[in-house]
Amino acid sequence: MTDRNLSPFTYFERIAAAHRPAHTFKGRTRSEFSRWKKSLLPKVLATLGHPPKNVPLRPKLLAEWREEGLIKQRWVINVQPNLAATVLVYRPADLPRGERRPAILCCHGHGLFGKDAVMGIGTNADRRTNIEEHNYDYGRQMARYGFVTFSLDWLGFGERDSRNTPSFKDLFSERDPCNLHFLCATMLGTTILALNCHDASRATDFVCSMPFVDPNRLGVMGLSYGGTMTTWMMLTDHRFAAGDIICYSGPFNEIADRVYIVCG
Repeated sequence: MTDRNLSPFTYFERIAAAHRPAHTFKGRTRSEFSRWKKSLLPKVLATLGHPPKNVPLRPKLLAEWREEGLIKQRWVINVQPNLAATVLVYRPADLPRGERRPAILCCHGHGLFGKDAVMGIGTNADRRTNIEEHNYDYGRQMARYGFVTFSLDWLGFGERDSRNTPSFKDLFSERDPCNLHFLCATMLGTTILALNCHDASRATDFVCSMPFVDPNRLGVMGLSYGGTMTTWMMLTDHRFAAGDIICYSGPFNEIADRVYIVCG
C-alpha cells in the first residue's frame, strides 16, 4: 500500500520544505533591483488585507516626568474606529528650544510587558530581568544618545492585551492573545500586521507633529516581533529612512517546528 500521510502538521512541513519563493530576485544590477522592488512591493502589501480607517487622533497627555536626563511622556491617542493606543515619548531634557531631533519608533517583541520594557520601565523584578536578559530597553538607550524615541503596544500586549478586560479574561486564560486576535482579524478580511502597521503610522503622525521632532529624519528598530514590525513599517510607511532589524524570523518550517515544540 502506498504510504499516505494523515497528519496536517506533516503536510505543512512538507509544503514548506518544497516551497520556492515566486518572486526571488535573480538580477545583478542596481537598475534590475529597482525594477524588481517596484513590481514586488504592491504584491507584498496586498498580503496584509484591508487597512483600517483613520480617525482624529485627539491626543491627551496622561503623564510627564523627568528621569535619567530625559523628559518622558505618556500619551493616549485614537488610532482607528473603536480603538486607542498609549504612546510613550522620550526626549533629551537638555534639548535646545526650537531644535528638532530625529525620531525612532521602537518596536517591542512578543513579551508580557509590551512597550514598557523597550522604553526601560522596569518597575518590578520580572520586568528588570526581561530587560537585562535581552538588552531590551533600546527605546530608553537611544533617547539617552540624543534621539526622540517612541513606542506603543501592539495588539495583544501591554495595555492593549485583551486579558486586561474582565469580560474577556476567561476566553484568553490558556491561549496566546496573538492566536485569537489573528483569527478575529482574518475573519474580518485583514491581519494583525495590517492593524499594527496602521496604528504605528498613526502614532508616527502624532509624534511628527511635536515641535522637537524632525519629521524628515525617522527611523524604526525592533527585536523579535519588533524586528517583524520594523520590516513591515519600512515597507508600509515611506517616511522611515532607516531600519534596525535586531532579529527577525527564519524559514517557515523552522518557525513551525519551534511553535510545535513550545505548544504541542
